Amino acid sequence: MMSIPLKRHVHGLVAALCAVAFAIVGACEEFPDVHLDLKNNTSPISFSFDGRSPAVSFELSQLPKTRSLSKAYGLTGDLLWKISRGDTIKAANWPVVTYGNVPNGFSQNSPANGSPPQLSEDKLYAATIVGRDDYRMTMYLEIRNGRALNVTDKVFGP
Repeated sequence: MMSIPLKRHVHGLVAALCAVAFAIVGACEEFPDVHLDLKNNTSPISFSFDGRSPAVSFELSQLPKTRSLSKAYGLTGDLLWKISRGDTIKAANWPVVTYGNVPNGFSQNSPANGSPPQLSEDKLYAATIVGRDDYRMTMYLEIRNGRALNVTDKVFGP
């Protein structure tokens, strides 16, 4: 049988551990969680989205191509196309987006008028979904033999 002071100590310890567990879970829910992937890698290319965090916009930029793709991380380039929503919804609730086609409920921010340029071979592109507080998830891709190829691993590789 436990003594009353020991029971109080155990109950206090359990309460403290529960508080820590709830704090950790709460912190994890606040960590930005947006993802993107190639849905269709043939022309026109399409992107799918996932994640529990709200997403604000999607953009595709052309980056300067370096000899080693591992040097591409952090490069900025020419913004080719950007779409956004007036409100924010979870990335997982975004529709599949085809390059150059503005889905219902979205607006095109760039280019200001007309369609974005065609994507071409031997160029490096960055597709980025932007979440709340400017959190960004970027995929790097190239067009090879008429197909989009995710080269993100090569950008972050050696």
